[in-house]
Amino acid sequence: MITASNLLYRLPSGRQVLSDVGFHLPRGAFLAVLGENGAGKTTLLDLFMGFRRRTAGTLSVMDQDPAMDPRGVAVPDRLPVGEDRCARGLGGP
Repeated sequence: MITASNLLYRLPSGRQVLSDVGFHLPRGAFLAVLGENGAGKTTLLDLFMGFRRRTAGTLSVMDQDPAMDPRGVAVPDRLPVGEDRCARGLGGP
């Protein structure tokens, strides 16, 4: 189950990539993310996985905040994806 409300993501440069995203995806449902290059598809998936931290709004993946690791410690804002995956024990370089 994934729930987002008023989700916003802004790059460190200040460019807004996602704005006012909201939806509820029940357990077992499918989601297709479609859009033009640069529309924010990968950013949205990175937020789901905890590889990026939202700028504002709420996001819950299986009743957990993906910006927190399983021990409840905030994930740093700017880890490269490979290092983030290693820090979480998910493999990577």
